[in-house]
Amino acid sequence: MTQTKASSYLSPDFGRASIIALSVCAYAIWIATGFAESDAGGIVTVLCAVASVLISAVILSTQHFNPLSPVGMLLLFTQLYFAARFSFATARFGGWHTFVFVCYLLYLLGILIVLQARLFGVSLVRPLTSRFELRSAKTVYVMTFLCLLVYVAIVFCLLKATNDDLSPLTLVLSSLATRLAIAEQGLSAVLLLSSAFSTIGLSGAFILTQHYKRKTPLVLWVITLALASMALGSRGQLVIPLLQLVIAAAVCARSYLKLLIWTAPPLTVFTVVFSTWFLSVREGGADTPDDYSIFDRFDAYRNWLEALSFNGTQFSFGESIGSAMAQVVPRSVFPEKPFYFSTEMTRRFFNDAFQIGINLDFGGIAESFYNFHFIGPVLFGAFTGWLCRLMYHVYIEARRRSSPVLAIVYAQGMLLPASFFFVSWINSNLIFVTVGYYIFSFITVNVFCVRKEA
Repeated sequence: MTQTKASSYLSPDFGRASIIALSVCAYAIWIATGFAESDAGGIVTVLCAVASVLISAVILSTQHFNPLSPVGMLLLFTQLYFAARFSFATARFGGWHTFVFVCYLLYLLGILIVLQARLFGVSLVRPLTSRFELRSAKTVYVMTFLCLLVYVAIVFCLLKATNDDLSPLTLVLSSLATRLAIAEQGLSAVLLLSSAFSTIGLSGAFILTQHYKRKTPLVLWVITLALASMALGSRGQLVIPLLQLVIAAAVCARSYLKLLIWTAPPLTVFTVVFSTWFLSVREGGADTPDDYSIFDRFDAYRNWLEALSFNGTQFSFGESIGSAMAQVVPRSVFPEKPFYFSTEMTRRFFNDAFQIGINLDFGGIAESFYNFHFIGPVLFGAFTGWLCRLMYHVYIEARRRSSPVLAIVYAQGMLLPASFFFVSWINSNLIFVTVGYYIFSFITVNVFCVRKEA
């Protein structure tokens, strides 16, 4: 009995839970220090912050405190984000701090209900896990490079349609104009098509590296994506695939924590530095404020607090959800197509942002409240919880079968919940993006795998 008790203390779950418990204490002290000289509502906000961590720990227990699970990644991002942003709070926003945390608690409640009660089925992943055997290396090579050629052709056509000068320096310096021209000329659907081919092609390159130990296609893909991201004015063309590759490699690795520790910090530093420089260059250089940072764009909840303090709460009763369904239609066909949600919020609350050509992000919880009042964060949490259940089943299958295909499929999907939390331009497309993920995952599995013979 003593041996059993001792072994339970040495179990991975116990170790992870202990780390989380220590993190809760450090997190509470950090938050409390920031609110020590804040307004009276700061005390309530601290209590909400601590409660959010405790609820998060219960949520994590549903997936065995696995840091690689979608829930683990989502809560890691969100808790660190709240700690970093709200630990330096002042009386400037008054009771709106507490209001935002209440909405966040309702969001966590929605996740917890779905995960604990195991609501809604996850049979959607069965078609993704029904094919087990990889095609030959030669076949994967051909498909990977075919996708690369198609991707390059689409990017070239986009640049040709929106730029008179295709010189490299001009493309980089005019990338914001290129991005705006793509939207104005109704080419967004073509841009989405390029992302579809890059997703499939990069999956093939990862499979060749992971399973067949052939790295050249992956290097070529990363270089191509880097050049395209600078020319098209889309950091996501490079940053998101790099994150996905690291996560997919971690799923396949036996010691994934070591891999994450070695790769995550430099990748994070690179992302911040590259993004800040890139935005500064493309958005006018000298016209950009000296203190401009990438965080000014992605500080979703500070932006929401600003909007609340100026204009209070507003409701649209599902407007952004309905608008999302029209995003796949080219603007040339549907000129009255609604803008992304954060674009609309920027137009309403931060008109000065357009002078340097940016949209401000407001986050998925803000959008869910905007759509359905206090019930919105609960519904949004329930949807996110269902997504996490879906992704976790793919993860379990990827680990059980040591499948590089399912590993890259999982990596492409596990960031969806975290993306919905932070960046409302993707959240306003939450149904569209989720359906698109499933379609492209299904294509990826069927392109690179064949059904195992009985």
